[in-house]
Amino acid sequence: MLVLHSMNFLYPGFLFALFTLAIPIIIHLFNFRRYKKVAFSNVKFLKNVKERTQAQSQLKHLMVLIARLLALACLIFVFAQPIILQDNIDNFSGKKAVSIYLDNSFSMNALGDNGNLFETGRQFAYNISEAYGNADEIQLLTNNFAAEQQRLYSKEGISNLLDKAEISASFRDVNQIVTRQLEALNKSDAERKEIYLITDGQKNVFDDLKANLDSSISVKVIPLLPQPNGNIYIDSCWFQSPIRQLNNPEELMVRVRNASDEDRNGISLKLFLNETQKSLANVDVKANSFTDIKLTFTNSLSGLILGKLEINDYPITFDDVFYFQYNLKPNINVLVLSKTDTSNVFRSLFKTDTYFSLKQSTLGNIQYNEVAQNNLIILNDLDEIPSALASELNNLLENGGNICFIPNTTSPATNFNKITSFLGLPNLGEIQKQKLKVSTLNFEHPLYQDIFQSQDKNLDLPSTSKHFTLKNSIGFEVLMKLDNGDPFFLESKNQNGNVYLITSNLTDSASNFHRHALFVPTFFQMALKAGKTEQLYQTIGKDEAIGLSNQNLGNEEVIHIKNKDGSLDIIPEIRRIRGGLELRVFDQIENAGHYSIYLNDEVLGGLAMNYDRNESEITYLSGEEILANFNNWGIKNVELINEEINSVTKSIANKTNGIPLWQYFLLASILFFGIEMLLLRLLK
Repeated sequence: MLVLHSMNFLYPGFLFALFTLAIPIIIHLFNFRRYKKVAFSNVKFLKNVKERTQAQSQLKHLMVLIARLLALACLIFVFAQPIILQDNIDNFSGKKAVSIYLDNSFSMNALGDNGNLFETGRQFAYNISEAYGNADEIQLLTNNFAAEQQRLYSKEGISNLLDKAEISASFRDVNQIVTRQLEALNKSDAERKEIYLITDGQKNVFDDLKANLDSSISVKVIPLLPQPNGNIYIDSCWFQSPIRQLNNPEELMVRVRNASDEDRNGISLKLFLNETQKSLANVDVKANSFTDIKLTFTNSLSGLILGKLEINDYPITFDDVFYFQYNLKPNINVLVLSKTDTSNVFRSLFKTDTYFSLKQSTLGNIQYNEVAQNNLIILNDLDEIPSALASELNNLLENGGNICFIPNTTSPATNFNKITSFLGLPNLGEIQKQKLKVSTLNFEHPLYQDIFQSQDKNLDLPSTSKHFTLKNSIGFEVLMKLDNGDPFFLESKNQNGNVYLITSNLTDSASNFHRHALFVPTFFQMALKAGKTEQLYQTIGKDEAIGLSNQNLGNEEVIHIKNKDGSLDIIPEIRRIRGGLELRVFDQIENAGHYSIYLNDEVLGGLAMNYDRNESEITYLSGEEILANFNNWGIKNVELINEEINSVTKSIANKTNGIPLWQYFLLASILFFGIEMLLLRLLK
């Protein structure tokens, strides 16, 4: 209910002009004709006529005078600008500072009662700015948080910013929004400060407000509710296996979500690799649920593979495409380092599969700059690790590479314990010369998960006649255990890689492991499962580190990130880490898609950027629910505006400045001048 105060005037000084109304009164009084009595004969019969004429003339002049006075008084009131204040209005005069937040997130592409929500919000923001005076200061804030949005403008400046505003991938919560608004308002010395929130009321936006909002600052919420409509979107994707091999079948899992109250069936899901369609599936998703779909394909090309998943769903389409990428190496690099000579055991092992590229070397002729480029390094019968090699092995482990250490059972344990300590392995103990058989195999370990169809307890396992005992194997994962409980094959996690230890060397006099059927898959898996788990994609707006392995950057060299057509060229923040570089793009990339990382003209890698799926879960709050949230946060000076677009300017102006009455007084003035003219013409 509207409660009004008494009438006030914006320019009360004009009321002094009311004293001028005395002038026509004085003129009127002095303008009365005084009649002299003159005696005539035989005029007595005219007495009554004379008296009636005089009375009519006085009434006419009085009516004209009143009409004239009222017309002039109303005209004076027009210049004094009378207003009526509403009950909740005080301190209406003076400069005002206003911050208008216009939600430009992807969900604002939905349709509302007045069409596209974003365009509706843009018109609301424009009309709100028109409700304020030229001396007032106004901020326009969107999710972009652009530099030009961090200051206050006149309403003409706001109009220009609104013209440039567009839908953005950026997502902000209410705490971030209000904090930025307060930062701008605190720069103003205005007597009154107001905040407007024009939003579709996404639930995840209004999770929590921690900003210190002063009670003197009023908050006005304009909810733009979309028409009921569900959203189907691609949530994420991942490979079933961490290993990518050329000409091998792949299984890509794709999660499709249904953010609606209705089941959706027969959704077409397409997979593209390097712009060529590789797979197609039809997806059924129940209401407010998700479905994981398996897409199968075969890698036919090596190098950087650019992937894209695609569905069709209207009207919210930003999440219908999902980008990913992975690097398919043409081969797996394996390096065998020995003390004096090379072993034919590994040459015979890896020549069976051309996918593996084997190099063998002694410490005397090693190429240190190539060490960290391998997937697997086998340290066979080494009793020392030079400092230069140690540094490269650290880089290898940092990049996710694997190391296998095989000591020689003809040498004492003290020869190898510096190496085991460096690699993070348990120290070797005495040499046990006893024929033992491997009794336990860790079928659950990743090395053996995909090898055996079933866990056969009667499986024929390797044996040894000479092995090292271990001083302490607690905390290490044992993959093979001998009859007496001693570890034969174990694993230690080291940085991003794995270090393996075989407690017996690969000679006929020590064990038969190198002749056993398990030998080939064990070392193949060690090589295949090396390397950091690839990050298939990144999310726009999230502070995610992007690693570049085995990359050194000169002082004068600069890394660039570019899109396909070269219209975007940014320089990321670079951090040097052991084994390579770490890049951060922050909010420099705004559009989803594939991007290439360049050093000079060389492509070092790529990025697959996707929009944040926060906007895909379209759960909205009503205006009343938003108000309830503010109240729960202890903020009471909040108002819900449900005006139509065309009336919001007048409504806000009335609430802010009071209800103007000057137009009514102007009409009254015209009316009274009209009455005056009628009286003068009709009453002659």
